[in-house]
Amino acid sequence: MDLLAAYRVAAAVGERHSVTAGAASLGVPQSVASRRIAALESHLGLALFDRGGRELMPTVDGRALLPAIARLVRLADDIEIDAERAGSSTSTIVVPDVASLRDLAVLEASCREAGLPAEIRTAGPRERAELVRDGVARLAVVAMPAAGSRWRVRLGLAGRRERDSAQVTLSSMRRRRGATRGPRILLLPEDDVPHVRDELQRAASSLGLSPAQVVRAGSRAGAVAEALRGDDVVLCSADEADEAGLSWRPVRDAALSRGYAVAAAERSDRDLAERIHDAIAEFLGAEKPDGEAW
Repeated sequence: MDLLAAYRVAAAVGERHSVTAGAASLGVPQSVASRRIAALESHLGLALFDRGGRELMPTVDGRALLPAIARLVRLADDIEIDAERAGSSTSTIVVPDVASLRDLAVLEASCREAGLPAEIRTAGPRERAELVRDGVARLAVVAMPAAGSRWRVRLGLAGRRERDSAQVTLSSMRRRRGATRGPRILLLPEDDVPHVRDELQRAASSLGLSPAQVVRAGSRAGAVAEALRGDDVVLCSADEADEAGLSWRPVRDAALSRGYAVAAAERSDRDLAERIHDAIAEFLGAEKPDGEAW
């Protein structure tokens, strides 16, 4: 018995509650799908589906096992995709999730112009380093403290209201007398790393803000939604604020920046990053050594 093929059928049937629909989704005859389910149930020693009703519903054992079977099928699909990438001439480069779809496309085009066919993927700070370490990605733009980093991105606060001054202070965000709470500072997933998060929390505490005013956001979209509906602000780059239609200002009483460097699967791959150094800088919205944008 092809165990993986049987698991694929079980996952498809379990999702659709129908052998006919599950078989059609996989492009196999219904009779083949039925035989594979029967063989799998015999192999496992238990029934996965109750065949007594109009719909094919999972049994108690099926409800316990089908989620794991679905995960196994997804993992097998991921392995095939990674194997295909490994055997191709295209390199996977993992970057922060900080830019628009157009910015991602421009970066990928720049890589190809530099003679480096690449598939650009986005991931969170921890996952980017893991993907390189596991050999899934050839290069990754990884987070690090701004001091000594290859690229530096200045952070500020962005909200829905136009501001009168060119800068903002954390101290101005203290809870006003009579208010139930002060404006919250929403920390994006990209900045939920010690060298940004801890620095922000230290600065906020020293300037009189309550711990509850620094909040981890679950996503960029969620943070922007909160900023658009009230007085909360998002800690982000000027480019991110511009894309979201928010008013951005640098923070005068705290030095907050993202730092980035390159992690490579092989030592020799570090040379590849030199060929796309400026393209990555522009994608990140990084500052040049003189403080100007790329």
